Amino acid sequence: MTRRPTPEPLLRESIRAPLEEVRSFVRSFTGLYSDENLLLEVLSRCDAALATASSSPALEELRATVELRCRHLPHVSDRFTDRDPVRIAAARVHAIAAVDQLQDAVMAFHKAASAEQPRSLLRRPSQ
Repeated sequence: MTRRPTPEPLLRESIRAPLEEVRSFVRSFTGLYSDENLLLEVLSRCDAALATASSSPALEELRATVELRCRHLPHVSDRFTDRDPVRIAAARVHAIAAVDQLQDAVMAFHKAASAEQPRSLLRRPSQ
């Protein structure tokens, strides 16, 4: 007998997957190629993760922080400037930390929202 996935794991995956792609983009971004558009890729995936939550000032602020950090990375890794590996690594760490904070906040938002929903007394827990 196969178990059907519950909505909660599916929700977690719909949040985690796009943000894991963001982390991958940040880790692999070099700044050496003109066709790399880190910000566009990052923001589209952040918006996909945020689509599961209703708009809130805290989530919007965290998205703006991710945007700010991901705008900074191309500046420090620009191929036409003096590239400092330490600054590039620090910018990557800050961008990934902002993504982690966004993911935690979206998950906390859903956890709080599900706690507010009344539980039906007629439903029995599945076994």
